[in-house]
Amino acid sequence: MSTPKESAAQPDPQDIPAADLREEYEDLVERVRAARTAYYQRDAPEISDAEYDALYRRTLQLVEAELGPAPGPYAWVLLGSIARREAGLNPDQDHHLVIADEVHRPYFQTFAPRVEEILVQAGLDACQGGVMASRHTFTLEGYVAQMQEWQSIPDPQALLNVTIFFDPRVVAGELDVRAGRDARLSAGQNPSFMAHLTRLAVSHRPPLGFRQRLRTDADHALDLKTQGLAFIIDL
Repeated sequence: MSTPKESAAQPDPQDIPAADLREEYEDLVERVRAARTAYYQRDAPEISDAEYDALYRRTLQLVEAELGPAPGPYAWVLLGSIARREAGLNPDQDHHLVIADEVHRPYFQTFAPRVEEILVQAGLDACQGGVMASRHTFTLEGYVAQMQEWQSIPDPQALLNVTIFFDPRVVAGELDVRAGRDARLSAGQNPSFMAHLTRLAVSHRPPLGFRQRLRTDADHALDLKTQGLAFIIDL
């Protein structure tokens, strides 16, 4: 999570000339494309979790320079593998946005898609399930209420949302979202909810076949992220 001290050390987006913005944007694109080439073609990951964090922070700053300063504090919250610092396993975009006040929503309805657009152009794929800030922007009050609601409705979609949204990490912004953390932690005091979540976790089956041999796909490949690590994460 970025601290106020770290944020204060960043240059003011309004002080960055337009030519410099374009140059920095092109540099971001080139860096991510190079990292993807290293990952896919040379099997040699180069970009670290810290660099993904820096990519997000700088992209947010570039978009603020385009659109003008945000009208109020916000928190850009990472989800999924980047939030868990597992970025070496080829992450896509998974995130949501928490804003201070509903009156600020019009600004962020433009802000969030623009951030996502730049990240896609840089080579960080959009989440296929649509778990991104442009679709998941909460006020702080709404964020807390949503965390509590998912705990009280043990249906499959609510449980799926829990597995996605309950391991967040704030990467940028000044908004204090500790109330959301407290709402998530309260789940441990809900025996019924924990029982449903446990059943979901143990319902997954590892890709084992005859004599406990690994089952692979037609190309004799095994997705270690979805068929291995995901089971551990859910537990």
